[in-house]
Amino acid sequence: MTRDLSYYRSLHYKYELEVDPGDGGFFASHPELPGCFAQGESADEAVKELDAAREVWLDVRVEEGLPIPKPRRSP
Repeated sequence: MTRDLSYYRSLHYKYELEVDPGDGGFFASHPELPGCFAQGESADEAVKELDAAREVWLDVRVEEGLPIPKPRRSP
Protein backbone atom coordinates (compact mmCIF):
# COMPACT_ATOMS: atom_id res chain seq x y z
CA MET A 1 0.00 0.00 0.00
CA THR A 2 1.43 3.35 -1.03
CA ARG A 3 0.94 6.18 1.46
CA ASP A 4 1.01 9.87 0.65
CA LEU A 5 3.32 12.48 2.10
CA SER A 6 0.75 13.79 4.58
CA TYR A 7 0.49 10.33 6.14
CA TYR A 8 4.24 10.14 6.80
CA ARG A 9 4.35 13.71 8.07
CA SER A 10 1.71 12.79 10.67
CA LEU A 11 3.86 10.02 12.19
CA HIS A 12 5.93 10.62 15.31
CA TYR A 13 9.51 9.39 15.11
CA LYS A 14 11.79 9.06 18.12
CA TYR A 15 14.75 11.42 18.10
CA GLU A 16 18.08 11.42 19.85
CA LEU A 17 19.86 14.53 21.07
CA GLU A 18 23.57 14.68 21.88
CA VAL A 19 26.05 17.37 22.80
CA ASP A 20 28.50 17.85 19.95
CA PRO A 21 31.90 17.52 21.65
CA GLY A 22 33.62 19.35 18.80
CA ASP A 23 31.92 22.72 19.16
CA GLY A 24 29.63 22.43 22.18
CA GLY A 25 26.48 22.62 20.08
CA PHE A 26 23.88 19.89 19.77
CA PHE A 27 23.34 17.08 17.30
CA ALA A 28 19.85 15.64 16.74
CA SER A 29 18.87 12.61 14.69
CA HIS A 30 16.03 10.24 13.91
CA PRO A 31 17.61 6.77 14.29
CA GLU A 32 14.77 5.19 12.29
CA LEU A 33 15.34 7.52 9.32
CA PRO A 34 18.89 6.88 8.06
CA GLY A 35 20.73 10.08 7.25
CA CYS A 36 18.13 12.34 8.84
CA PHE A 37 19.99 14.60 11.26
CA ALA A 38 20.59 18.24 12.15
CA GLN A 39 22.72 20.46 14.36
CA GLY A 40 22.11 23.58 16.38
CA GLU A 41 23.74 25.85 18.93
CA SER A 42 21.05 24.92 21.46
CA ALA A 43 19.00 21.78 22.03
CA ASP A 44 15.84 23.60 20.91
CA GLU A 45 17.51 24.80 17.72
CA ALA A 46 18.82 21.31 16.91
CA VAL A 47 15.34 19.79 17.34
CA LYS A 48 13.74 22.57 15.25
CA GLU A 49 16.31 21.97 12.51
CA LEU A 50 15.65 18.22 12.76
CA ASP A 51 11.96 18.86 12.13
CA ALA A 52 12.88 20.69 8.92
CA ALA A 53 15.35 17.96 7.92
CA ARG A 54 12.69 15.28 8.45
CA GLU A 55 10.31 17.14 6.12
CA VAL A 56 12.95 17.23 3.36
CA TRP A 57 13.93 13.60 4.03
CA LEU A 58 10.31 12.47 3.68
CA ASP A 59 9.73 14.65 0.58
CA VAL A 60 12.68 13.06 -1.21
CA ARG A 61 11.74 9.53 -0.23
CA VAL A 62 8.16 9.92 -1.44
CA GLU A 63 9.25 11.69 -4.64
CA GLU A 64 11.80 8.96 -5.42
CA GLY A 65 9.43 6.13 -4.48
CA LEU A 66 11.81 4.90 -1.80
CA PRO A 67 10.66 3.00 1.29
CA ILE A 68 9.92 4.92 4.48
CA PRO A 69 9.92 2.98 7.74
CA LYS A 70 7.10 3.38 10.20
CA PRO A 71 8.10 4.42 13.72
CA ARG A 72 8.91 1.50 16.00
CA ARG A 73 6.78 1.11 19.07
CA SER A 74 8.39 1.38 22.45
CA PRO A 75 8.65 -1.93 24.33
